[in-house]
Amino acid sequence: MYSTDVLTKHQRPLRRKVARPYDPAGNRTNAMTTEIYICKDDQELKQGKLVYSSEIDDREGAEDDARRRCQGDPTIKKIAYYKVASDGDFRVFFSYTNPHCKPAPKSQAGTTPPKKPTVAKKKKPPPTLLERLKTKIGL
Repeated sequence: MYSTDVLTKHQRPLRRKVARPYDPAGNRTNAMTTEIYICKDDQELKQGKLVYSSEIDDREGAEDDARRRCQGDPTIKKIAYYKVASDGDFRVFFSYTNPHCKPAPKSQAGTTPPKKPTVAKKKKPPPTLLERLKTKIGL
């Protein structure tokens, strides 16, 4: 495995740890894998969701995959496909911007103030024996 550049926890490098692929005979191969960065509206590419694929290896396959993903989730704004070699080198080979992107609905939970818990009123305790005798006598 190859390590990547060290960044803060909020930054995501374009280089990732990539396991070197093996063929069935156990020999190392020069096969490439594809990293797919999926971004929502108002999100940078490096902050997007990262998905790996070994099945997408050309521009036409990437374009079909991007259209399928955007059709399934209309909040996706941009998708970028990177080829990553087993030695850690990478290059972008396709990028797709969704022309029909719909912004994600804003959360309504944060706009209303939280409700305070209601306190149940205490019942008046029953009168004591002395109080009952006073009421009977009329004092």
